[in-house]
Amino acid sequence: SPQTNKRYEINGVMTTFSDTKTNIDKICAAGGSYFAYDGKQGKFKAIPNRAFSNTEKANALIYNDDNMIGKLDISSTELFSMYNGIEVEFADNNRKDLMNTVFIETPAVDRNPNEPDNTLKYGIDLINDKIRAERLANVDLQQSRDSTVVQFSSDYSGMQTDVGDIIK
Repeated sequence: SPQTNKRYEINGVMTTFSDTKTNIDKICAAGGSYFAYDGKQGKFKAIPNRAFSNTEKANALIYNDDNMIGKLDISSTELFSMYNGIEVEFADNNRKDLMNTVFIETPAVDRNPNEPDNTLKYGIDLINDKIRAERLANVDLQQSRDSTVVQFSSDYSGMQTDVGDIIK
């Protein structure tokens, strides 16, 4: 149906005149992923930016007093750094690849008191339909509002943790 599509499918033209890292970053941005090095396997991999299943959450790595060393720092996005709007520009296949813009906004009832307007604006090269642009914009908007950063040091057992892993 025209209202659905594969989440990680991308559409667009890439140039071989750009360096490899730039092209990989464009592919990952359009596919809702990020690129990381897996030291255990000795190779790079794309990690999808997605919600985890209950099974994955149940099998999460556990950090506690037995394997954490030192202090634990927890921080969230500051009020003035939170985005409450996302504007994404893309080449729309329904308009003969002319540029189109999707705007996603946080409803007023979900905003914090005295939260200033703050819109993130960017373009995605390898997307050519509104559904994918809206999906990525919604993910970015939600993550900017719900982001929590936890920092701690662990003993040697922490070497098993990879970028993108769920931990408890």
